[in-house]
Amino acid sequence: MHQLIATYLFQNKQCPLHGLGYLYISTSAAQTNFLNKQIDAPQQQIKFSAQQTDDNGFINYLAKQKSVSFDVAKTQFTDFANTILSLPHYSINGIGNFGTADNAVSFEAFSLPSEFLPSAHAERVIHEAAEHNMLVGDKETTTTQMTEYYADTSVVKDRWWIWTIILGFGGIAAILFYYFVLNPA
Repeated sequence: MHQLIATYLFQNKQCPLHGLGYLYISTSAAQTNFLNKQIDAPQQQIKFSAQQTDDNGFINYLAKQKSVSFDVAKTQFTDFANTILSLPHYSINGIGNFGTADNAVSFEAFSLPSEFLPSAHAERVIHEAAEHNMLVGDKETTTTQMTEYYADTSVVKDRWWIWTIILGFGGIAAILFYYFVLNPA
C-alpha cells in the first residue's frame, strides 16, 4: 500500500487518505543564486491537510493496480486508514510520519532528495554591440539611438595657436609702433 500511495501522490500531486484528509505536493519557485552563478531548482514538499476529499480516483487506481474489485480496494484502503488512526505513530515509506493524539492527526514529511532537481549553471550574458528595441516614455526607439542621444558630444577643441598668433601680431605691432612712431630717427 505504501508504494501505491507514493506512486499516486507523485503522479497526481495529491493523494486522499480515507477518513484522515489528503497528502499533496507543494512546489516553491526557483531561486536565483547570483553569487554562485546558478539557478536553484524549485523545491517540493509533501504536506498534509485534514480536509476530506473524494477518494474514488485513488480507490479506482488501487483496484486497477491490485487487480481487485472497487469494493475490495475500498475495504483495503479503509482498513489501512484505520490502522494509521489506531496507532500513535505510523510511517509511510518515502512520504513521512503520521502521529495521532486525541483524534487529531499530525504529519511530518520526509525531505525529498534534491538530487532529482539539481541547480543549473546560469551566467549573465551581456551583448555590448547588440541593438534592441525599447520603449522610452511613449516613444519606441533602439538602444543605439539612446546611446547616441546620451553620448557626450561636447568636445573641447584646443585653440592655443590662435592666441599665439594674436599675441605675435600684437608684439610685432608694438615694435613697429615704437620704431616708426615714437622713435622716428
